[in-house]
Amino acid sequence: MSYEYSDNLLALKNIDGLWGVLDINGNIVLGFAYEELGQANEGLIPFMKYGTWGYIDYTGNIVIERQFESAYKFQDGLAIVKKDGKYGFINTKGEIVVSNDYFNLEQFNEYGFAYAVAGDRFSSSTQKAYLIDKQGNTLLDISAYGRYLGGKFIKGEKLYRIANDD
Repeated sequence: MSYEYSDNLLALKNIDGLWGVLDINGNIVLGFAYEELGQANEGLIPFMKYGTWGYIDYTGNIVIERQFESAYKFQDGLAIVKKDGKYGFINTKGEIVVSNDYFNLEQFNEYGFAYAVAGDRFSSSTQKAYLIDKQGNTLLDISAYGRYLGGKFIKGEKLYRIANDD
């Protein structure tokens, strides 16, 4: 497991298996009382209690009630969450802004689009891969190009970067 500071905060697990938050100087910001915590960002921290996820602020107040199967850090005001077995994006108020229609979803990149896969997770013949915008609109159906693309391609006059060329 790797640990990473975000917003100068670090969520980590103690020897008793409980999670808490330290600041960059090692001071305890949130005590070790959580089943699990995600990465802090944009004033919110994903937290799990009784097997469901929600979001707390940096003082431990619940901002978005527990209702998700999984929850990830906020980035540009949006976070990936899993509900009813599918992924979507919520805003910092907990409102779904991109419906949870996807079984695979990645964060938005610097170009403003995210990679998303819909369909039946267990049937490749029904799977469709898309590039979507922050409203959930399909920018491009990339199913014909394969599930894992890497590199770049051009459609019309737009250059799309799917993944790093490393």
